[in-house]
Amino acid sequence: MVAKCFQKSAVLSPLSSFKLSSTHGFINPNPPPSIPKYPELFPHYELAKSLASETSTIPSRIKNLPQIEASILFDDPEQLELTALIYGMLVSSYYWASPIPSVNIPSNIGVPFWKICQYLNRPPILNITSLEFHNFSYKSLAQDFHPDNLDCLFTFSGTSDEKYFYLIPLYVEYLGAPLLEAAFDLFSSIEQRNKEEIIKALKIFKKTIQKMTGALNLMYEKCDPGIFYFGFRNKLKSYEKGAIFEGISEDCEIYSGASAAQSPIVRLIDIIFNLNQEHKFISKTYQYLKKEHRNFIFFMNEKRPSFLRENIEDLGAKNEWNEVIDEICKFRETHLKLAYNYIIAPSQGRDNKGTGGSSLEQFLNTLITSTRRSAL
Repeated sequence: MVAKCFQKSAVLSPLSSFKLSSTHGFINPNPPPSIPKYPELFPHYELAKSLASETSTIPSRIKNLPQIEASILFDDPEQLELTALIYGMLVSSYYWASPIPSVNIPSNIGVPFWKICQYLNRPPILNITSLEFHNFSYKSLAQDFHPDNLDCLFTFSGTSDEKYFYLIPLYVEYLGAPLLEAAFDLFSSIEQRNKEEIIKALKIFKKTIQKMTGALNLMYEKCDPGIFYFGFRNKLKSYEKGAIFEGISEDCEIYSGASAAQSPIVRLIDIIFNLNQEHKFISKTYQYLKKEHRNFIFFMNEKRPSFLRENIEDLGAKNEWNEVIDEICKFRETHLKLAYNYIIAPSQGRDNKGTGGSSLEQFLNTLITSTRRSAL
């Protein structure tokens, strides 16, 4: 096959301009702040730290919190993200304080949370960006980045199971860091028609995704499915009955909850290999990503060479491409097994949607099937 021609400039790595790291990928190597520096936020912080205790009094305590002026945080990105995490925890705790959602979010927490999320360019609901990327600390700075050397700043249940539920996916993001540079190398090598470098980049993808899949399996060791499903899962769910932010709008808005679909490294892999771009649920997940992460992924989408698969096949890297596609399928199959064990099986056919609001088994099977079709 003769490769179709395309005209694109050489692809140069601009990771730093998107606040990304060659060693940690989408994760900031420096831990996020753990305590607010503004006294106005101390009551909110203290309540968010105590969500596992006295759960029956949480709604009334939330209603009694002082309302802060969100704009004091706009010039302090790290404190802004910490505050988004705190408010996200509080709003979810209020919304899901009982089996019937409390759709009216009181203005004392709803107004500042809504304004903060508007400034961050994300929907006003707890998401993966907050729960994982801005919710960790190191136990020892001398040790490696690994779930056993990390801790969470906030949890709903106070259990180690919940901590690992956030830290293991964060570890998957960390293990995926080599893919950011490998993506640039792959695109540049295709433009330069350098078969050797193309194969080298594809092998990095294969090896890295294998490690990511292995890390996913840590969940079985560290997080009990029952503690997840019956303990803290409901706090991560969508505003399935909608939410009205008092003091902002009388409209009842539905937003997706924290979901693995919001993983930037997974979204990047899909963009690099041009997978699942027409899926409506996937398209909606980008708005929940951190702005810099989203912008980088969109940047890479623009940089992806035209006729990618045709050029890979023409340049003789078909086998290596197919091996990567196979590893992506294995990664998704592992995720599907986790979904079955942690959501579908415990639900016994009742509440078995993903926390993002999707029909989980059908959604994941669709992604696996469409990914397999991308093999050459």
